[in-house]
Amino acid sequence: MKRVLVVDDDTPVRRIIKHHLLKEGFEVVEAADGMKALEVVRSTPVDLILLDIRMPMMDGYELADRLQADPATADIPIVVSSVVADEAQQRIVWAKTFLLRPFRVRELVTAVHAALQGGQSGEAV
Repeated sequence: MKRVLVVDDDTPVRRIIKHHLLKEGFEVVEAADGMKALEVVRSTPVDLILLDIRMPMMDGYELADRLQADPATADIPIVVSSVVADEAQQRIVWAKTFLLRPFRVRELVTAVHAALQGGQSGEAV
């Protein structure tokens, strides 16, 4: 079973995403900000990170930079989920997919499956 880390400061959004990913057969772990996400990836292997950009403590840009700089986490695929997808595409060029919010559940599930299967980098949905 593939494990997805959902990083988002909006608890209701995390719950909705988690619900739909669980229905698809994924294991889901959560983090409310970038600092918590770093703790999770250091203690729990994850297969993919679904990342919001605008968060307190450490935003998605800084988290993505830190993950990319660390050889232990650099290969974890990232799907960016944000209202600032255009800006994110310019700053996180190695992310697998960019989901512009609000997105449909099917778009989310498709993006996660594609990223786990090595889909095109930088694809916007």
